[in-house]
Amino acid sequence: MIEFNPELEHDPELDRPAAKNIKDYAANLKRMYQALYRVWAELVSKKGKSFVLLMLIPLFVICLIGVLTPIAIKTIFDGVLESINKADGFNSQITKGVLFLAGLFVLSEIAQLLKRSVREYIFDENSRSLRQTTNTKFFEKSLGEHITQNRLLNESSVKKGYERVEAFEKVMLFHGIENTTNVCLAYLAIWYLGWFLGLIATAMLLIFLAWSLFLNNKVMEVCLPLDKYWNFLSRYQSERWRFVQRVKSNAKEEEEIRNINAFYEKTIEKDLKFWLWVIRQISWRAIANHLILVGVVIFGVLQVIAKSITLGALYPIINYTQKITDGLYQLSDLEHEINYWSPSIITFQRALDKPKKLPSPENPVVLDKNSPCLVEFLDVGYQFPPRTELGDISLPALHRITFSIKPGKKVALIGQSGAGKTTLMQLLLRFMDPTSGKILIDGFDLRDVKTESWMKLVGYIPQEAQVFSGTFRSNLLYGLSDEEAAKISDSELWEVVRNLQLDLGTRLTNGLDTELGHYGIDLSGGQKQRLMIGAAAFKKPRFMVIDEATSSLDATTEKLVQSGLETVLGPSVGALIVTHRLPTVRKLCDEFVMIDTVNGHGGEVIAIGESFEELADKTDRFRKLAADQDIVL
Repeated sequence: MIEFNPELEHDPELDRPAAKNIKDYAANLKRMYQALYRVWAELVSKKGKSFVLLMLIPLFVICLIGVLTPIAIKTIFDGVLESINKADGFNSQITKGVLFLAGLFVLSEIAQLLKRSVREYIFDENSRSLRQTTNTKFFEKSLGEHITQNRLLNESSVKKGYERVEAFEKVMLFHGIENTTNVCLAYLAIWYLGWFLGLIATAMLLIFLAWSLFLNNKVMEVCLPLDKYWNFLSRYQSERWRFVQRVKSNAKEEEEIRNINAFYEKTIEKDLKFWLWVIRQISWRAIANHLILVGVVIFGVLQVIAKSITLGALYPIINYTQKITDGLYQLSDLEHEINYWSPSIITFQRALDKPKKLPSPENPVVLDKNSPCLVEFLDVGYQFPPRTELGDISLPALHRITFSIKPGKKVALIGQSGAGKTTLMQLLLRFMDPTSGKILIDGFDLRDVKTESWMKLVGYIPQEAQVFSGTFRSNLLYGLSDEEAAKISDSELWEVVRNLQLDLGTRLTNGLDTELGHYGIDLSGGQKQRLMIGAAAFKKPRFMVIDEATSSLDATTEKLVQSGLETVLGPSVGALIVTHRLPTVRKLCDEFVMIDTVNGHGGEVIAIGESFEELADKTDRFRKLAADQDIVL
């Protein structure tokens, strides 16, 4: 049976309490409209705002024509009635009404043309502005910020918020502004026709809004928990489809089908019961509005009988009332959609609002492309920001780390999991800055160095290969500028491919221009890692940072990757190699630095040696680590 804990389902659109009273609902609306105002103020460019204001002109004309059209039809009806009574044929009043109506139709089409044309420019400009602002703010965050704020800055959350903002902009341009204008103009027109009709329209408006408020809040109250169940079922089912091999290899097909069906039936029972109730409520609301509409018709008929208005005047009365009703239905649906989207939009805005964190010096040091890259760690310490679940206590991850990497030297950083190896590597790549001490590059504090100039000197090979959708060629040359990449010939590419044993054989169906698929799905783990090594090689780095590059590979593939690393790490290239698999670095490195936790916190340097044997003489912890991996000393 599927086990489900709704408390473990995190989604900004679902992780919020439903409003329990008018005050709560008003607070939700305030937050929603504040978020939407920020979309207009910050995510729509100045040019986009100008286009929107320009579009309002033809849009208002169209809505005004919608109000004037019933007047033209009234004129025609009154003319026809007069013609019947007087038997005078096609009289001047009919002519005026027809010409007026024809003029309105022509003007309406011209206004529609202008509105649609300007709206396309708005879509283009808003999409450009949203994409540019999002990418700028997303990529300007430090990698440390992306790591520590992953719940906000993760791909799924940002993508969802981005799509919600885009949907909001489109729905407002297509429906929101126009429906609101139609309702307002029709409401004013009703008052113009008579104060009693205005009071009826006001009553209808209040009843509709109150009923909509009640229904929308009830939908949020019931559907937010239910949506967690549906999201869980969707993810559960997708996982079983994706990992079908595991399901079938354990003979779990029938059990999984039963589980999914049982969970579906359990959830749909609650879902169906609620939505049938909602449909009944909507029907009652529609009946109430139709009764009001019938009352308006009766009132109009009585006015005609009393000769207070003409027969033709009935049409504008009915039309305006119907226009208000239809517009309110659409605005109610729109309000529900926006209310549902707003948490993701707010989360998206919070993510983009996160500061860059890492300060930029006014006059940064730009490292020369031929920099020797002497790296020095001087009393480096790092402490992660406090976390409330730990009682606002954060233990140091690193404490007084001191060692250096001379130009061209390869240093292995060794230690158990949790010792702080990855944190130290991230500090060197300036994901974040040390909370104490400093890191020097050729004598310059890394904080004072222009990060881009340091990154151009560094080749980075992460623990998990990051292969982009695209060609074999584009992945190999990703670290180069367009100008640099253009200078690399196919023969040079193939030479590196052969040296790194990167030739994928029959998988390269289109040579260097073979598409590798989503996340490099067509490649094995070892091939992906060797591709990352090849990409680093083409940067011609002065320094390499390698993070557990062989941790998930078998012994044979590990040797191929190690051979590739030896090829890239020439005599002039320095390196920091993070590893817990000792065979990978024994022959590759000139020096070995072991760090470990002391008193349960803060990775510290406990030994430095030029060989495994020297390291083993200095610390029993390395001797035990070597014995666990069957290393002969």
